[in-house]
Amino acid sequence: WSTFVLVSARDPALAARVSAAARARGVPVWCSDDPARSDFAMPAVAQLGPVRLAISTAGGAPALAGRLRAIFEAQLGARFAEVGSALAARRPSQTIDERRADLDGFDLELRVRYPDWFE
Repeated sequence: WSTFVLVSARDPALAARVSAAARARGVPVWCSDDPARSDFAMPAVAQLGPVRLAISTAGGAPALAGRLRAIFEAQLGARFAEVGSALAARRPSQTIDERRADLDGFDLELRVRYPDWFE
C-alpha cells in the first residue's frame, strides 16, 4: 500500500464515516478499537534487542495483546536481547546448520495464570 488511513479517535460515528470514505476509494483503513471497520490489525510488538515479537488478537482483545507484550519484554528481558544480538552478529559467517546448532539448549517455558472471572 502506498496510502492507508488510521483513525485513532475512539469515536464510532467518525470511524464509520472515515472507514466508509476510505473503502469507497479503495484505501485500507484501521480504526482504533473497531475491528469491524478495520482492514488490518495493529499488533503489539515486544522489542528485545534485534528480536521483535508481534502479538495480535485480530483487534478483538487489544488489551490482552498489550499485556502479553509487556509480559514478554519483562520476563525475557535484557539477557534475551543480548542473545538475539549475539546471534545476529554471528549470522553472516555461519551456515544454516551452524545457526540452528547455536540454538541447541535454548528453551522457553510458559506458565499461565487466568483471571478469577474466567474460572
